[in-house]
Amino acid sequence: MAAKSKAPVEIDLTTFEPRRLLGQDQSWQQIVDLFHNGTGPSGLILHGPSGIGKRTAALVLAKTLLSGEMPKAGHAENDAAHDRAARMVEQGAHPDLLFLEKLVDKTELTVPVIRRIGAFFSTTGSFSQRRIVIIDGAEQMNREAANALLKRLEEPPTGGLVILIARSLGSLLPTVLSRCSKVAFKPLSPEAFNAWAEAAGQPELAGLGEVAGFAPGQALGLSDGKVLGWLDQLQALSEEFQPQRHAAKAAKLASAIGKNGDQSFRAPFLRALHDRQQDATLSQARRGQGLYREALSAFARIDGLKLNAEDEWRALLARY
Repeated sequence: MAAKSKAPVEIDLTTFEPRRLLGQDQSWQQIVDLFHNGTGPSGLILHGPSGIGKRTAALVLAKTLLSGEMPKAGHAENDAAHDRAARMVEQGAHPDLLFLEKLVDKTELTVPVIRRIGAFFSTTGSFSQRRIVIIDGAEQMNREAANALLKRLEEPPTGGLVILIARSLGSLLPTVLSRCSKVAFKPLSPEAFNAWAEAAGQPELAGLGEVAGFAPGQALGLSDGKVLGWLDQLQALSEEFQPQRHAAKAAKLASAIGKNGDQSFRAPFLRALHDRQQDATLSQARRGQGLYREALSAFARIDGLKLNAEDEWRALLARY
């Protein structure tokens, strides 16, 4: 009997769409400076909090380089000169760009994913002198994958560039760090965030700046109202001092988060914890710091040990 063929996997090409980076002028200038000699580094790490433009910067840079151009100061976008390369990237069809990320059924970015770089770099460029690899979520690499990447960074081909997108440098091997140039990204200023919301055609998102940590990606995640509703419930939970009612509210909120939005509520929850520290007494501040550490540990257990997210959230919220 012939084996059943698997259903085709649809690729979300919206990942490749951005052509303009807003609110990160300083970071873009650092990138421009790295390419001032016409070649640039063979390894580049863009690091900073989630949702603030690192992946957009990587794609704008890749589309620029693949068009045969160099990044320009004060021009963090793809224009008509980049259109052909940009369209190919956005269709997932540019043979000189390899985009890698963690497989959906894995908790780490593993060796088989990184090994694809070897075959990719063994060929010559098809439409440009460049071959560019973008690794999104590079902090998720396990040690074996990082060591496999190290080999590629040590022996880059002419025109080869590996761009790592990571939330922090501390999660990457020192040997990987030593072979890459680094550009830090920070949350947008309130003014830049408002400009982003206007440019995105969603001016209503400007009102989410503070709760989103002035991170456009976080704001988009909040825009469906679900997370904002959970934040309202979190605030009500902090004002409930009757133990039985507090436990019931915590369990209800944990159930909703665990089933429908564990990942999307992590950053808003940590920001809410941070904000509570502003007017806290010393004892309250210590409890808040302890809960912050517990939250990070809970998230690691959910990701690494596949524990029930609802149970972990219930334990956290019981102490909120």
